[in-house]
Formats: sequence, structure tokens, C-alpha cells
Amino acid sequence: MALETELLALERRFWSGDADFYRRHLDERCLTAFADLAGVIDREALAGTVGSGGRWRDLDVDVKGCLQPRDGVALLTYEAHARLPTGEPYAALVTSGYVRRGREWKLAFHQQTPLADGGQPAERPPEDARRAQPRPSSDYEVEGREPEGIGTKLGIDEPPSKHGPPGS
Repeated sequence: MALETELLALERRFWSGDADFYRRHLDERCLTAFADLAGVIDREALAGTVGSGGRWRDLDVDVKGCLQPRDGVALLTYEAHARLPTGEPYAALVTSGYVRRGREWKLAFHQQTPLADGGQPAERPPEDARRAQPRPSSDYEVEGREPEGIGTKLGIDEPPSKHGPPGS
């Protein structure tokens, strides 16, 4: 629980902090996944995206999970609800990945998936539609044909021999 509390405190500050906070708590490079900003971005460039105006307000966080798969690496996933400086509501599922540098956690990964209607998850297809359907292994299987000789070269088209496996 101590790890979750520590990372959550950092997350809250990323929502409200200034560019200097970003510079102090971002790793040298950070992989981000936002609708309008995705990729590996260096610390200074990411800190530069933080304006000097109003930041998020009324932040509410519901932690979904915290995991430390190995020493020096930690992941935190949560649902966030906040208001833009304009007052417009915003909600997202968020995952952040941290690496330990010395005695401090540094943000190395951050992803936000906005939720529809300011907090309601987008409507999901019915359970049966989400299940993976068996798919053919190749276009040839779709058409019911295989290139001439491929199976034979692999030894899988020959009928079993009375004296041993194919090709013996």
C-alpha cells in the first residue's frame, strides 16, 4: 500500500503541477499515449507542454491496480475524473509506469484512454461479439486451396507409409 500511496501522490501532482514538477519527476524520456500526443518524448519537451495557465481541478481518482513486477519498476492504473480549466468534465482510464532512479520514482510511461460522456465507458459490443472467432491461418485456407506442392515439400500431404513416417 505504501507504493500505491507514493505513486498516487505523484500522479495527483502531474495533474496539477507546473513544468518544474514535470522536470523533477519525469524520466529522461517518457513513452506517452494520448489522443493528440503519442510517442517517446524527452523530459524537456514534455515539460514544455504544461502551460502556465490553469490546470486540472476537482480531480477524483479510483485506483484499479498497482503492480511492481520487479525491483525498480512500478505500474499504476486508475480511473480519473477531473474538470478542465473551462469547467468541462473529463474522465479517462489512466496507466502510468515508473522506474526507480536512486531513491525517487520517475515517470517513464503514461497513457490515457478518455471515457465517453465525461465518465461513462463507451458502449461495448455484446460479449459474443468480443470473443475471438476462429480465423483461417492463411488466405489460401479462406479460398479452400493451397499452392501446389507446398504440403508435399513439408511432408504433410503424403499419405502415411506402411513402413514409417512420410519421406522415409
